[in-house]
Amino acid sequence: MKKTTLHNIRRKIYAPRTFLPNDRSEISDGPFRSIRHTSPVSINWHITSECSTDCKYCYLGRRKTKLLPFSRIQSLINEMSELDVFSIDLLGGDVLLYHNLVELLDMISECNFLPINLSTKSFLSKEKALQLKKFSNIIWELQFSIDTDDDQIAEYLVGIPDYTQRIFSSISNAIEVGLRVAAKSVITPYNVFTIPRLYRKLKNIGVSEIRLAAYSRSGFHHSDDLFLNDNCYKWLEEKVGE
Repeated sequence: MKKTTLHNIRRKIYAPRTFLPNDRSEISDGPFRSIRHTSPVSINWHITSECSTDCKYCYLGRRKTKLLPFSRIQSLINEMSELDVFSIDLLGGDVLLYHNLVELLDMISECNFLPINLSTKSFLSKEKALQLKKFSNIIWELQFSIDTDDDQIAEYLVGIPDYTQRIFSSISNAIEVGLRVAAKSVITPYNVFTIPRLYRKLKNIGVSEIRLAAYSRSGFHHSDDLFLNDNCYKWLEEKVGE
């Protein structure tokens, strides 16, 4: 089996026209008619822009926005259910900071949508972890973002003090109540040499999956000094593979 490394993971890009029939009339009258959907099958829903950090690599151009009234959200979820939408992906900002999260998860559960993954950088108390545990039928995974176990580096990258302590406590609270926990680390030259140590710590406390993502360009908070060089890639491959 070929070893998967950071270097040999590549994206495959397809041209949209590859999937279109040569004769466009076939879409309405031919065999392609049966595979065209009259409504969405899944929804990516940016539910809130609120966040507890100010990360240097953030992809989101955050601004104060007026949220939909929850009554409207309720009606939208009912409409999705009636249209046979089977999946809702809740995005942010930080979804765990959405003020009507429990009520929203209640509705998603009642409508029997597919299980979802939630991603967060906010502190998760034991009480809130127990609240989420009640929805373990629809929360497949809770992903925490943590880039390093070094407090100073973490504060530089995410813009708030004591971040690593908060996230490790949050992960412990989630695992203790029985939630499936994953972690994601954005790798930059500032934290790359702490990644192997962080990786081992997360594995030792019971994190199910650890995702490593190299910094990529953002339209809102880009800085060239966050890009990894070839030496960083090579060193990290050797150390994580040990």
